[in-house]
Amino acid sequence: MSEGEIIADTDPVYVTSNEDLVDQAALRESSLSVFAKRIGLVDPYTFIRKFMDYDREVQQS
Repeated sequence: MSEGEIIADTDPVYVTSNEDLVDQAALRESSLSVFAKRIGLVDPYTFIRKFMDYDREVQQS
């Protein structure tokens, strides 16, 4: 949300890895997104999604 308006209705991983949405909603970019960009990944979303899915699997084991 930004100024009382919904600016995105999507996966939280997408929101926190999208610089425009982070800025508009006055959020903080996720540390995984920052890491992905620093190591030169073109698509931080896919990296973060795979990391989160793997982490969820490990937590459930």
